[in-house]
Amino acid sequence: MSGSQTKHQLEFLKHKQLWFISLIFLFVIVVSWIGVSLFASQNKLSLSKEMKDMARPITPTLDEKLLRSLAQEKYFSDSDLSQFPIYKLYIAKDGDEVQLVEIGEIIDEKGRKKQFVNSEALNQVESGSNSESSTRSGVSE
Repeated sequence: MSGSQTKHQLEFLKHKQLWFISLIFLFVIVVSWIGVSLFASQNKLSLSKEMKDMARPITPTLDEKLLRSLAQEKYFSDSDLSQFPIYKLYIAKDGDEVQLVEIGEIIDEKGRKKQFVNSEALNQVESGSNSESSTRSGVSE
């Protein structure tokens, strides 16, 4: 019985050896395939002279005169900007008439200015304040 058990163990080891050799062969094939693919892709990559020139680093030169003029630009506060009018172009539905109107103005179908709402009145209406002064200064027909 020990002879058949030994024979069985030898067959089992040969079977495992066959699987091991197959896995090593598969690994060599995969590594070779990856290597050939990398080598083939490197040969296909070529940069033109124009592309190489564009890839060159930029030399950092700054115009000091321009930087000084930017530093001296006027700063507008929120109160200055709230009093600054902003306009929009209103194009009639038929496309024939174009008007330049302020942002808060509402235009009716005939192209007439219907009413104007300024930002202070909008802020007061949004906050829930219904005083007479806000109605007088905010909406006019």
